[in-house]
Amino acid sequence: MKILIADDHAILRKGLKEILLEEYPSALIEEVADSDSLFKKAISA
Repeated sequence: MKILIADDHAILRKGLKEILLEEYPSALIEEVADSDSLFKKAISA
């Protein structure tokens, strides 16, 4: 499973990532902080 977290607050991204990893330990979770990075990651997926 691949999950892409997009938010401009690093603490929120890290917290959400930890929660998701507890439930889905084998998930590939990536983070982005802005819309440009979001579009680049989403297109390359």
